[in-house]
Order: sequence, then structure tokens, then C-alpha cells
Amino acid sequence: MDLLPLALVKIFVLSVVFGLFGSFVDCQQQWQQPVLPPPPPPPPPPPPLPPPPPTFWWAPPPPTFWGASPPPPISPPPPPPHLPPPPTPGPRRRNPPLPSPSPASSPLSPAPSNGRPFISAPPPEHVDDANPPAVEKGDVNLGKKVGWMLLGVAIIMQLFFVTFLIIKRRQLFNPEEGY
Repeated sequence: MDLLPLALVKIFVLSVVFGLFGSFVDCQQQWQQPVLPPPPPPPPPPPPLPPPPPTFWWAPPPPTFWGASPPPPISPPPPPPHLPPPPTPGPRRRNPPLPSPSPASSPLSPAPSNGRPFISAPPPEHVDDANPPAVEKGDVNLGKKVGWMLLGVAIIMQLFFVTFLIIKRRQLFNPEEGY
């Protein structure tokens, strides 16, 4: 019995089987994807504010808390007689100069006067509650990729098998040609 047509039939059957397997895995993955709920509707806009009451030039101004006249300015109380007067501000005292940086310290991270290196904190991440980050979906075409990969492996294996059959057939019909 000739095995070459049998190998071609096996290639065809394996391609159909792996194609169906890839489609099945793809459908399974699509079924397992979570269904996200629809986004909530936006909140209704706030009601408009009522218009302010009309003012006329002949209307008197509204009274204040103190009455119609503004309150008198408040002066600070005089100091008690038994305390000395407060000192007048003199010239400001200057800070002592900072020591020069040692060659061991790097210019990128200067050390403050207490000797500890300066480490800046990372900025806080802004989280928007109204727009949460989208959930990453898996690879939608994973089933198709797996099916094509298995089909390719099966075809390569069958090609090796067909090559082996051709070599064996030549050896059977021409035993003096050793391969």
C-alpha cells in the first residue's frame, strides 16, 4: 500500500481538526470575557439660579450689620505704663555661609546642612473617579493563533514524514543507491 496519499489525507484531516480547535478556543475566550456594565448616565445639570432682585438708583443701600454708617476704625490699645516700649527692628542678621560641597558628594543630589541626602518624593498620582481606567482585555485572537501554530507544526511533521517515505521508496526500488 502506498503511504503518500495517506500522508496527504492526514495533513488535510489535521488541518480541519486544528482549525476547528482554534475556532473553539477563540469562542471559549470570547465567552469568558467579562461583560462590563454600561456607564452610568451623567448627573443632571444643577437648576439655574434665580435672577438677582433689581436695584434702582433711588433705592437706599441695604443696611450693614453696624447700621447705616460704617463702623469706626479699631485702634490698638495703648501699652501698659509699667512695660518698656517694644524694640525697634534693627538690621537683619545674615545666616552663616554654607560649607563648600565635598568632592564625594554628587552635584545631582546636594546634601543639606544636616548631612542627609535630599530625596524628593514622587508626585502623587491623580485618580479620576469619574473615568476609571479601562480593564485590559486578553488577546482576542489567541484561539486562532494557537490553531494556526498547531496546524503549522502538524504540516511540518507531515512534510518530514513524506520526505522520509520518499527516501524509503527510493531505497526500496534502488537498493544500490544508499542514502
